[in-house]
Amino acid sequence: MNQRGPDNTKTFMDLKRHFLKIKTFLKPFTPVWNKEVINHYPGTLNYYPNEWIGPLKQMNTKQLWHFECNLQKITYKHHQFISTAKKITKLKKLAPIPEYAIKSLPSWALINVKAKKQHEIERLSQLINELKATYQFEELVDIGGGVGHLARTMAHYYDLPCTCIEQNPDLIKSGTKRLKKFPLPPDAKSVNFTNMSFGADTATSQKQITKLFKQHSLTIGLHTCGNLSVKHINATLEHSCTGLINFGCCYLKMNPREVNISNFAQNSPLIFTDHALNLATRSHSPMDFDQFLLKKRVKYYRYAFHLLLYYKFNKKQFIGVGSSKPSLYWQDFGTYAMDLFDRIKMKNHLSKKQLNLFYDDRKTLRLIHHLFVCNMIRWQFGNVLEHYILTDRALYLEEHGHKTTMLECFDEHISPRNIAICSVKSI
Repeated sequence: MNQRGPDNTKTFMDLKRHFLKIKTFLKPFTPVWNKEVINHYPGTLNYYPNEWIGPLKQMNTKQLWHFECNLQKITYKHHQFISTAKKITKLKKLAPIPEYAIKSLPSWALINVKAKKQHEIERLSQLINELKATYQFEELVDIGGGVGHLARTMAHYYDLPCTCIEQNPDLIKSGTKRLKKFPLPPDAKSVNFTNMSFGADTATSQKQITKLFKQHSLTIGLHTCGNLSVKHINATLEHSCTGLINFGCCYLKMNPREVNISNFAQNSPLIFTDHALNLATRSHSPMDFDQFLLKKRVKYYRYAFHLLLYYKFNKKQFIGVGSSKPSLYWQDFGTYAMDLFDRIKMKNHLSKKQLNLFYDDRKTLRLIHHLFVCNMIRWQFGNVLEHYILTDRALYLEEHGHKTTMLECFDEHISPRNIAICSVKSI
């Protein structure tokens, strides 16, 4: 039987069904998404069948760009990765939030607010307003709210008192100053700033959360990094708040053991590595052709350096080298490699000419391109891994008596980290 969603118009997701679909899809490909291609070289090459990578290796650079960014459908014949790519596209598709009528605000309401933030505020303010009409909460608590753009909008133009939690006192100072800068509507409600580091395991922090997280409040975490999302969820449950809206991000800051928090996931979990969390964190931002060329160049040079260490310096274990100055990637490989040797304080017995000869060798370039194509295929799994993590969190809320769904809240071309967990106490 269908249930009504948090906005009283959407149908709730079958979270268990969605989770099982994701897990069933991901499990056979575990070695692909759980291991970085170059970090576990050469064993990782065995995980990518030639039926997958062969057609990609025949594509030109622009075709690879289209494949990477999903700018056009994959129509290349005999490409056996097509069916997998189609499953990925289907699994990561969620219902969007309804197209509410945008409320007209005074010209100064969002002045000097960046377009991305304006888009987020427009979408969230309408969603929060619809939730308020149904669930009658009395206050909004915005975690990591910065200068308080969302809190100010909801308090001044949607009749909802707001508390903005922010750890940076300079942002609070700017936000407080802005509150006094423009005229207020006659029915405007209050905006209060609280200077604290949400998620800190201190007695003071816990007292502040107890004071702020009230039973008749809705809490929101827009882009809560790492395990901060789970701390937001647990604080909302512990204090019996009306509900929450949460956006996860920066999964690489989590410990792999912090995945699979729901009982449903723990029954038969997929085990994540740090590499998998890093992949789930991947940006979904559109990439223009010049950005793709830079990414390709960076990958080529990084792969070449690790192959150099592997074959010329007998370094069989991966050595992290970090990022170089962007300008170095457009110089010859020898210059790039010399700089890296200095930076990682490793003795180098090769001349710049010898380094360039290694890179320019056809065998080396073929191997680098092979690795690059494998990485492009692996990259496609990032969205589904994020869905696994978020659906697990949504199931955890459901197991604790909340009606919960997941929505595509923003236009991903404007705000790529756009998946919201929307959850309210069962009435």
